[in-house]
Amino acid sequence: MSSKTLPRTTRQRALLSASIRALRSGEPTDYPTRRIARARRSTEIVEALSDPQASQELEHVRWVRSVARQRRQAPGRRKLDRYRQEITALWRQGASVRDIVVWLRVRKRTKVHASTVHRYLKRLAVE
Repeated sequence: MSSKTLPRTTRQRALLSASIRALRSGEPTDYPTRRIARARRSTEIVEALSDPQASQELEHVRWVRSVARQRRQAPGRRKLDRYRQEITALWRQGASVRDIVVWLRVRKRTKVHASTVHRYLKRLAVE
């Protein structure tokens, strides 16, 4: 027997043994078991949601979205506010915006874009 005729996966072995059992029991096998199993999966009918189920699903989706919005920064609180003193000290010592971005990422584990730091410094009017 060549290696091409041997089943390679557990699923293939299971399908083969199911086919052999069907042949031994005398059941008619017009198509290989794999094709039958694939046809069953592809023709499964999904029942439509009833109105109460649909409204429950919609309510759940809206709840998930509201929770996702709450995780964001609250208005008026900025990501960089907690590092304000360190950022201004670095800026006054001559650090560039990119230097501050790298410092935030390495030392404070805060990922921000250079334009965010630039806007923050501009808002603070730090010279």
